[in-house]
Amino acid sequence: MDYSIYYHDDFDGITTGAVLYDFLKKRGDSVGLFHSLDYSPTLIAKWFTFDVKKPCIFIDLRYRKDADMWFDHHSTTFTNPEDEKNYRNDDWHFYDPNAKSSCSMVLKFLEEKHGYKPPEYFADTAHWSDIIDSAFSSPQQAVECKEPAFRLSSFLDNFKVLDGETYESVRSDIITRIASGPIEDIVNSEKYHNDIEKVLIEVQKSNKHYADSSKLIGNLVYTEILDWSFKSSSALPYYIYPEALYAVRLTGGKSGYYKIWASKNAWIEKKGNADIGLLMKKYGGGGHEGVGACNSTSLEEAKKIAEEIIDYLNKD
Repeated sequence: MDYSIYYHDDFDGITTGAVLYDFLKKRGDSVGLFHSLDYSPTLIAKWFTFDVKKPCIFIDLRYRKDADMWFDHHSTTFTNPEDEKNYRNDDWHFYDPNAKSSCSMVLKFLEEKHGYKPPEYFADTAHWSDIIDSAFSSPQQAVECKEPAFRLSSFLDNFKVLDGETYESVRSDIITRIASGPIEDIVNSEKYHNDIEKVLIEVQKSNKHYADSSKLIGNLVYTEILDWSFKSSSALPYYIYPEALYAVRLTGGKSGYYKIWASKNAWIEKKGNADIGLLMKKYGGGGHEGVGACNSTSLEEAKKIAEEIIDYLNKD
């Protein structure tokens, strides 16, 4: 059978795609399409109705009951209350909001439920997916970006196009490479090494720009950057303000919409009590207990949302 894999456009979604690609290949199936998805306002508005190529697999994405396989670990995955009420895990649909990453969750599920025998290097891939998606050992680890997995993740977050390649073709190629060997091999490969190093230089410049644009408001770090091409580490606010309980960012503009992102400081003894994912769900977004985001096509509305979130978190 020839499957289409739709995956969340981040490191966890990509590594989970590699696990499923290897699993399907070993049982004699193929993947005819890899397609990345992120939560733009346009996509959210048509989440249950946009066309997909069947049979399809949704990974690290909001629930769609027409998916032939579906796997997710976001606590805000159900946007339809009726779906949440009726949902039950089965042989090809699995949800665990306590999982650190979709990659490690799906790897364990396929091993236990379907007798999958993964390559040994997938244990390391899943380990780094857990760390990048949920559990940096420190803000420094993410900001300094020394480990191969962090370097690849930063590259995936920030590259636009490569010579002779499209955005989707690069991601599809990296998924198949992750399925074929350790992440370090990709980072050091002739095809990607130089481009990764170039992107990382720009990311370090971006980190400085974000740091210079950040300020402490009450118990949180606020950053507002519009029309800026490169992202910075999500741990950067706590790298520069380690005492902050939360961070809030307003970014975007070039893509036609604005993103409001928030997180809580996981490296402080007294942690914040807010559930960020549920807070973002109020504005049409979502996420996890410790991190989440929402979008708006209006800068005025985006600023209003950011102000409301700042006020709410500063009451903690």
